Amino acid sequence: MLTLIPGGSPQLSIAADYTVKNRDLRNYYAFIVTAACTITFPTCSRENANCPVYIVNGASGPATLVLSSNATKIVPAGKVVEIVGLRMATGVFGWAGVDQYDTDDTWDTWTSTLTWGTASPTLATVAVDTMVGRYKLVNGICWFDLNIACDDGNGASSLTCSLPFIPNDINAYFACQATENVNGVVTNAMGWIDCLHNTEANRTVNFAAFTAWTNAVASSIKISGFYEVADWTAWTPTVTQAGASTTLVTVARYKIVDDLCFFNIYSSCADCDANTTGITFSLPVTPQHLDIAIPVFAQELKNTTYTDPIGYIDTTQATAASRVITMNAFTTWASAGAEPVHCIVSGVYPIAKQTTAVPVGTYTIATPTTAAANFIGAYKMGNGFAWVAGSTTSADGNACTGVTVKLPASVTAKYADRDISLASQELVNATYSNACGYIDGNNTTIADRQKIQFSKFSTATDAQAWALRYMGIIEV
Repeated sequence: MLTLIPGGSPQLSIAADYTVKNRDLRNYYAFIVTAACTITFPTCSRENANCPVYIVNGASGPATLVLSSNATKIVPAGKVVEIVGLRMATGVFGWAGVDQYDTDDTWDTWTSTLTWGTASPTLATVAVDTMVGRYKLVNGICWFDLNIACDDGNGASSLTCSLPFIPNDINAYFACQATENVNGVVTNAMGWIDCLHNTEANRTVNFAAFTAWTNAVASSIKISGFYEVADWTAWTPTVTQAGASTTLVTVARYKIVDDLCFFNIYSSCADCDANTTGITFSLPVTPQHLDIAIPVFAQELKNTTYTDPIGYIDTTQATAASRVITMNAFTTWASAGAEPVHCIVSGVYPIAKQTTAVPVGTYTIATPTTAAANFIGAYKMGNGFAWVAGSTTSADGNACTGVTVKLPASVTAKYADRDISLASQELVNATYSNACGYIDGNNTTIADRQKIQFSKFSTATDAQAWALRYMGIIEV
């Protein structure tokens, strides 16, 4: 059922493939699809800007929107998608999906276009790659999960993945979690989303540390993150360096949804002109004082080497100005002549109305001495998702060999045939690493969809410092 706004234009019913005319955009408020068909939009121009168009798919099958030569969007049966013409750059306008509406806040599936290097994986038992992609579009933010697996990696040397919506061109990269498993060996593939490329078809998920998929053995990758589709706000963070690179350029944008602040920071320079041994970034809105170290998706480049700087939001600070993004494993930038550097940070944190909870950890072999007492967590429900975060510390790792973390009973990942990767970090003695946390959304047992597991857990050394952190968006 569609309710038109007062004064809204009449509905246009589309029963076959249709090329939208400019007069349709001026005269009709909503396009109702009565058959599975393709709707092609005209080139967006100034006269179309800021005028919402609603596509209501009342058919039994999906409808396809062609928004430009490269950008397409599938509108599932029974869903409503809001499309808006936006100014992308000076004199340049384009169509963007801003919201997707439904009655039950469910996420939707999409089929990513996978582009492999050297060779494409093949499966021994089925004809195509096993792939599950799910996404949710709310207020110009697209959250997504993508799992890809095969029986035979076939020597694939690289991979890029298309996204359900074309990312906005903001001259920046987003970071995301990408956990790879090649023949049982788990690594952090360091995923990033290209929101910088002028060509829409190239705004894909890429990997800074992709491990080649071995011939004739099982391989997989699971990716989770979010990115800007439309209508975020720019801000200028305070960048504090332990050093003084004067050529650093920073692009930062954020969006607030349900009292959660989604943000992205991209700082870069083509030629680092001074030694930088550390860096912090202020945030657009002050995080709440939660006593949690909230990990973020992050990636660092020094010349040609990519690393995970283990970035986190320090909400333990009583002073609001001190609740900034800090790096635990920053690789020093050196003034070496024509050495490019960059730092990408993408994250989510609450500004109000979250629910606190004490996460319950189940420890293998032994429990770090003070971990249970120090575990603090928070979560926020809304729009078909849950934001979850938690952290703990211990002065003595006590030789613990594994951990699972139980979430509150109200936070149950939806059964949807894929794992949900989280931003997660572990400290063992003085070394930080990406613990590759995930929630098993492919498990029919509810209790197993209410716990976080870690596929790259390092043994917590006896009598040495240990810490664990996690953060993510979960379909519920």
